[in-house]
Amino acid sequence: MTSIAHPSGRNTPTIQTYLIVSAVATTNQPTNQPSNQPAIQPTMQLIEGAPSLSVVCLLGQTTDKVLQTIRLFPFPRAATAESPPREAAAASRPDPEQQPAIRAVLLGIVSVPVLMLLAIDAEDGILQTHQIATKYGYRTEVHRVETHDGFVVEMHRLSASPMTGEYDSDKPPVFIMHGLLGSSADWILIGPQNALPYLLSDRGYDVWLGNARGNRYSRKHSYLSIETKDYWDFSWHEIGIYDVPVMIDHILHIRGVNRLHYIGHSQGTTAFLVMTSLKPEFNEKVIKLHALAPAAYLYYLNNPLMRYLATHLQTATAVVNILGVNQVMPAAPFFNHLANLFCPNNRDSCVHTMFLLSAAGASIKQFIHFGQMVQSGHFRQFDYGSSNNSQIYQSFEPPDYNLTYVRAPVAIYYGSNDQLTHPIDVRRLAQELPNLVILKQFPYNHMDFLLAADAKDVLYEHILASIETDSLFANTTI
Repeated sequence: MTSIAHPSGRNTPTIQTYLIVSAVATTNQPTNQPSNQPAIQPTMQLIEGAPSLSVVCLLGQTTDKVLQTIRLFPFPRAATAESPPREAAAASRPDPEQQPAIRAVLLGIVSVPVLMLLAIDAEDGILQTHQIATKYGYRTEVHRVETHDGFVVEMHRLSASPMTGEYDSDKPPVFIMHGLLGSSADWILIGPQNALPYLLSDRGYDVWLGNARGNRYSRKHSYLSIETKDYWDFSWHEIGIYDVPVMIDHILHIRGVNRLHYIGHSQGTTAFLVMTSLKPEFNEKVIKLHALAPAAYLYYLNNPLMRYLATHLQTATAVVNILGVNQVMPAAPFFNHLANLFCPNNRDSCVHTMFLLSAAGASIKQFIHFGQMVQSGHFRQFDYGSSNNSQIYQSFEPPDYNLTYVRAPVAIYYGSNDQLTHPIDVRRLAQELPNLVILKQFPYNHMDFLLAADAKDVLYEHILASIETDSLFANTTI
């Protein structure tokens, strides 16, 4: 375990604010298209001052049918009465014909709120999660623990706040788990006085941020090399039955208590449902699951690109197997290349910002498993094909996760504008959980739960109030 002390002081950070614009076209247009017709059409719509758009994680693999352009430039001035938001943003966009395009294979998509003033300290882009929290005055620790199958997963602990000091030992610990392609850093992007871990620490809670196997913080293994296929032979099923349980047990052991609060986003909720359905004894270790954009059923997923990939899952799987691609992990040279193309005048800050918003790493098998859920409409274990399934599961079809075993209280917070975890799928999950205690809908997309400018007032205050209420009655001491 490595402990990081409070900094003695720091300089005022340099703030860089960017608007991220993404445009995509999947087209069969001929390459000799007339120059007076743009080859790329923007995907976003600026609606009522609160739009969202997709930032696509890319692997530098060339294809003529998918064009993806990512541009970063200073945030435009606010729209005036004479200039509606849509027109104001459009007027500040560079001409697509004058910007280079990157031809790439689309690997993953996250949504980013656009019209929030996302002020990111440029220095944070080169710091790790615990270093960022320490920089803002929080006492942090790095904890590493080995899973049953040999992965070394890393947790970042906030044990003291610059506002309130040491955590209150009478309050239960709070464990927070990221989503697909994410890491502990996702939770602190919007900074002190806004991000949920900081708010919890300021209220006296002992906060633990988890990192799943394969992301940038949890890439070590006791005997497998990260370069091998065997290392990447996992989906979120293994995160649920190995990573999350060992992290929970470690927290409870360190604190000498028997229960904690669990907060998960997207895949972070998937892993919890896997754990409690297959290891139901862990229900007794959780005061409440706070599920943000829970990903269990994905049948109504309506993101066009992800739906397309899921529809052609067998082809996509065959392609990545042929190419020998086992992981999704944007490399530093790729971001340097983007910075040279799009940010020649402020390259360092551009790289830092892209780093913060980039994927933290995942296995291809995680994507395939989610794709199988889209196709089947089931929340079930990995499908290896009927022949292999019969040997592994003793049935031609993989078994469903039994949600009746998820007995811990569950609070669900979901978005009406979420294209990945659609409200219909979320409500189906809610109906099948035996101990649902909260079901709240917000006007959010998938990543607004982490990045929305109003997340503190609109969402996090609900979560904090729920935790505070439970903490008054929870008996956590062993």
